[in-house]
Amino acid sequence: MKRSVSCIDAVQQSRCSGRISKRRKTGHVNPEMRRTSPPPSNPSNPSNSLNLTSQLSHASSKPFAITEEALKNTQQPVSDERAPSIQHWLENCPTDSDPDIMAPPTPRSASVSSSRGRRSSKHSTRASRTPSPSKRTSPQTYRTQNMSYAGILIDDLIELPYDIERRVRHILEAETLEDVIGTTDYESQLAPHMKRFLDQSRHNARSCSLEGDWKASLFTLMGDLAQGNVQCHTSEKLWNADLKPSPPGVAQPDEASGASTPRFPQPQSALPDIDSQSASGFPGLVPSLRPYTPSISYTTSTEAADPFYISTPKPDIVVGLEDRAFTPTHRVWLAKHQSFGSILSDPHTAAMGLRFPFLIAETKGLSLNGGLVAAQNQAAIGAACMLKILNDLENQAALPTAPTSLAAPRLCFSITTEGPVHELWVHFQLGEATHMQNIRVWRTTHERDVRELVYCLARILKWANDDFMEKIQERLDAVLG
Repeated sequence: MKRSVSCIDAVQQSRCSGRISKRRKTGHVNPEMRRTSPPPSNPSNPSNSLNLTSQLSHASSKPFAITEEALKNTQQPVSDERAPSIQHWLENCPTDSDPDIMAPPTPRSASVSSSRGRRSSKHSTRASRTPSPSKRTSPQTYRTQNMSYAGILIDDLIELPYDIERRVRHILEAETLEDVIGTTDYESQLAPHMKRFLDQSRHNARSCSLEGDWKASLFTLMGDLAQGNVQCHTSEKLWNADLKPSPPGVAQPDEASGASTPRFPQPQSALPDIDSQSASGFPGLVPSLRPYTPSISYTTSTEAADPFYISTPKPDIVVGLEDRAFTPTHRVWLAKHQSFGSILSDPHTAAMGLRFPFLIAETKGLSLNGGLVAAQNQAAIGAACMLKILNDLENQAALPTAPTSLAAPRLCFSITTEGPVHELWVHFQLGEATHMQNIRVWRTTHERDVRELVYCLARILKWANDDFMEKIQERLDAVLG
């Protein structure tokens, strides 16, 4: 009897090892067998041994297809004599120690069985994935929604108002805006600047240059044309967030801290009464601004998806009046108002030595992120801040009988670029809205366009150096009276 049991054990061991090696080669394991236990042998019952042998031979044709009836036949009381055989079977059938055989199939292990299946599954998942919504609105939506709510309009008018057009023609020294080239007495002085700017523009266009090269070229041109009281600089400093326009009662968050302060029109009485004190020494304490006491508290998100959010300007190029061009009395008075935030004649958060900007440039290169729409939006917000500075000074200098020289319309200019395309815009207020209207569009790879652009810039800078500076000084004198 012991001899028959050992034969049966040998048969079981050889068949078990053969099936295991076959499964390892094919990489396939029957899930039903993984959940079954090895059939025990009973050496005291010959019929059970024969029955087990027949079951194993049947399993060779249908691997590991063990039925419940076969399991019942093998579940007999275990005696001490068969314990070594069971131990021997467990030691020589390493299914428990082989994770590749005993591990249940998972979706990942099934997909790894074939590289083609894995690749197709990845592509199908990627194709069925829906894109997440963007948190930032498009420049078009930002213009028609956020900027419109704040009263900033671009190309909203069919033509310029008569007084604005007359003022622009006076500044550009042109009889009509359709033909602004004209002639100038200092054309020979501008010729070298035209030649250098034309060569740089053609080189940048040929090289498909990015924003930095176009900005450097335009900044060099403006720096060469700026003279006297005019200062031109490029900086990465943000402008003061208090200058940003916003709908009534809507707060604009601080870019640095994220805190929001309600924005309401500042009454005239809230300005510090600096002009009643000595302009030279400012004796005594200067009264601070009266705190706002709004009836509502409004806080907005810092994300551009907020329909009332307006970004803080940071123009690529800023041109304004040099601080040292003012008299010491005017400089001290402007510095006092700057510290109290009543008249932010220097729009930057850090002192840059530049006051009352009148011309800004927003440049975009020939790249994926370039776009005139975004540049125009940035220029419109920056120009609205420049006009607010002039309005704050005008409100402070308002007199019962203002001189005629102070009644000229307040306006400013901007240049927007996308590669060689350069646009000239004029900004002004009409009612409660700030308008941005185009004057000219040039492509600076053409000699004629470069000549006209340089003429316009030179005349704007000449106007600022003389007439604009004079009007600012008149207002400062009226305040200090």
